Amino acid sequence: MKSSFQKTYIDMEFIKNYRNRAGIKMIHNVYIMRKSGECLISRKYGSLEADDDLVTGFLSAILNFGEQIDGERVESIVMGNKKFVYTSIDDLIFIAYADKDDLVKESLEHIGQRFMEKYGEALRDWRGDKSMFEDFMNVMDTILGEKGGGEDLKADDVIEKLKKGVISATEASQQLVDFFLKKVKGK
Repeated sequence: MKSSFQKTYIDMEFIKNYRNRAGIKMIHNVYIMRKSGECLISRKYGSLEADDDLVTGFLSAILNFGEQIDGERVESIVMGNKKFVYTSIDDLIFIAYADKDDLVKESLEHIGQRFMEKYGEALRDWRGDKSMFEDFMNVMDTILGEKGGGEDLKADDVIEKLKKGVISATEASQQLVDFFLKKVKGK
C-alpha cells in the first residue's frame, strides 16, 4: 500500500504530465505591439527581464526579416528551452514568451481576439496614449489564470469569474489546478 505522500506525489506527477499533454500554458511574458515594433502592452508572468521596447523592436525586426526572405510570417522563435510565439490581427502582433514545449497559441489568439473586440475601433484614431490599454491586463490575467508580476489568482477569484461568465468552465478548472499545484508546492 502506498503512503499518503507517495499517493500525493504520484497524483501530482499525473497532473503535471496531464497539464503538459493538454497544452496548459506556461507563459512568462505577453506583448502586444504594432507591426512597426511599438509596444502597446507588456505583461510579465514569469522569467523574462528585459526592456519592453527592446524586445518588441527585436521581434518586429525578426518578423519583417522573415517576410522579406520568403514572404512567410514567422510563427515562433525557439531559444533554448523557451520560445516566442506570434499571432497577428490587422496591424497588431500578439507575442507570448513561453516554455518551449507548451502549446500557447490558442491562449494568445484568445488574447488577440479580446483585445481587438475591446480596442479595435479605438486603435483607428489612437494617438499614442498607452494608458488606455492598462485595464486590458486584467483580461489577460483572466485568460492566463495568473496575475502579472507573479501574483496568483485566489481560488475564490476564479470561482467568482466563472459565476459571472468571464471565463469558461475549462479555463476555471485549469486555473484552479494551477492554483492548487502552486499551493501544494509552497510557491
